[in-house]
Amino acid sequence: MDLPIINFTSQSQISNDNRLNSIVEYPYLISLYLGKSHIDYMEQFLNETKTHLTRLTELIVDYDQLTVVTDNFTRDATRLNCANVKKERLELCLFSCCNVVMF
Repeated sequence: MDLPIINFTSQSQISNDNRLNSIVEYPYLISLYLGKSHIDYMEQFLNETKTHLTRLTELIVDYDQLTVVTDNFTRDATRLNCANVKKERLELCLFSCCNVVMF
């Protein structure tokens, strides 16, 4: 199963109460496209305290956003969801709107 996420709107502009949300599981998701989405969505999907992606094998993301969310690939909370990734495509954003929000 593939899932493309295309949304430039921050999740904080939509809903800001994450304390009541349980962990979302996607047991059949194998391919995730986050290349044209707000950095909040990458945080949501790659953070194991928010989402479980047990079968994810393909990840398409913006490189700059990935380095922020993973804290230069050292953040433990993002390692489990990326553990099975065998194919990744890193995209460079050509539009300034993609790199507006930094944590």
